Amino acid sequence: MSNSRSQLFDSNHLGTPVTAGINQTVLNLSIRKHGRGNEDQTHKIALSYEPDFGESVGACHTIYWSDCIAQMAIDIQDRQKTATPCEFDFFKPKLVEYTFTVCVRLRLPNEVRFTAVLILNSFLIRHLCSLHEFMEKQDMTNHHKNKEWENIESNMERQIPLRILTAIQISSKMHSYHDSLSSRQVVNTLRKVGLPYTITAVSDSEQRVFKLIGFNIPDSPLEACEMALKLLTYTMKKREMAEAERHEDLWQHVLIVLDVCFINHIELYERFFRKCSFLLNEDCDKRSIISKFKCDILLLAAATVQTAFILCIGKERIEEVTVIVNTVLRCNARFVEPLKQSIIELALSKKSVEFSEPG
Repeated sequence: MSNSRSQLFDSNHLGTPVTAGINQTVLNLSIRKHGRGNEDQTHKIALSYEPDFGESVGACHTIYWSDCIAQMAIDIQDRQKTATPCEFDFFKPKLVEYTFTVCVRLRLPNEVRFTAVLILNSFLIRHLCSLHEFMEKQDMTNHHKNKEWENIESNMERQIPLRILTAIQISSKMHSYHDSLSSRQVVNTLRKVGLPYTITAVSDSEQRVFKLIGFNIPDSPLEACEMALKLLTYTMKKREMAEAERHEDLWQHVLIVLDVCFINHIELYERFFRKCSFLLNEDCDKRSIISKFKCDILLLAAATVQTAFILCIGKERIEEVTVIVNTVLRCNARFVEPLKQSIIELALSKKSVEFSEPG
């Protein structure tokens, strides 16, 4: 359900500390202007990676929209079945912020940073587990194993910047191979922070990360948000709702809200499970249940879009919008509502995010 991303970007749109560096026009030097004058002269044409929710060009036909949602729901169920209690252990605020900051500095499209964080988390968990299994098999005393493990942890920590850039590089290739980060760009970026990696080392890291995550790129909540907003805009237009014309503002608010959700991922779900304590009974594996809910990106997308609507437009039509979004994304309102309230509370509690909830 991809949308056209060739529209000119309006600099008056909202931005955040995370998105401000991304929401800028991209100069495509490969496009030439036809007409009078020197035809060999390359002209800079301003393009944008922002989706156009009112443009049908490049968008999936409406008859396939439900199939897109259904396939994403199947992928979520498959991931929930294999989710471990430690599935999101490296979804740490500092790592997320660092990854987002690098993406901003490199002026990459919005979707790259979210996928990069998911790739990084998936890799680090599997990397740590594989190293732990390797050490368990070694014929050493426990004291010697502990010493070796300290060295392994130190090496992992030193390699974090490389792994972050590798995750970003893979993510950029998945979303736009033509405009992706090259190994040379990764090397130059690492050298700017005093890490003299070679192109060979960067290429080896890319292969290692890709192989360890099973060549499986997790779906991003932003993709689900884009689907939801496309369907919401389409439905509101059919119902002649004036709010349909605010889709660009809504998209910018979606980006802001999702930034807050990712950076404050741990706190968000702590708030959510305090509101849904019935989900964590004494007989269940609590961490496994939490991991399964965190895998549900359609649930997060539904809550994100509804929160963005409240913060951008207000509560007047939110009940109608809630029914539309929950229906198209096939989400249970019993879980969407507490997650939405958790996001609003979280956003309003952050001094760096200047949200004021409309009446």
